[in-house]
Amino acid sequence: MKPHPMSQVVALVVLAATPSTQVLAADAATCQRYANQADKDSLYRERSCPQIPYNADWSRDRNDHYNWCLNAAEVDLEAKTEARGNALIDCGVITTWTPREKF
Repeated sequence: MKPHPMSQVVALVVLAATPSTQVLAADAATCQRYANQADKDSLYRERSCPQIPYNADWSRDRNDHYNWCLNAAEVDLEAKTEARGNALIDCGVITTWTPREKF
C-alpha cells in the first residue's frame, strides 16, 4: 500500500512545530568571540601547559571553533570555555582565570 502524500507533510509540520530545548549560539558575533577565546586559551596551553592532552577543544584553528559554535547551545560554549580555563589552572601555570570575552 502506498503512503498517503499528506503523511509526509504532516510529519514535517510536526517536526517543525516541535519546540527546541536548546538555545543555539548561531549568532556570528557570539561565535567570533568564542573562537577568539578558544584560540587564546589554546595558545596558552601550547606554550605553557603542553602536558594538557590535545583534543579538538584545544585546536589552534579559529574556524574549527567558529563552525562548531554555530551549531552549539550557549550553555555548551560556556561549559567548554570554563573547562579550558580550569585545565589551565590545574596545570599550575595560572592561579585564576576569567574569560576575556563574554558570550
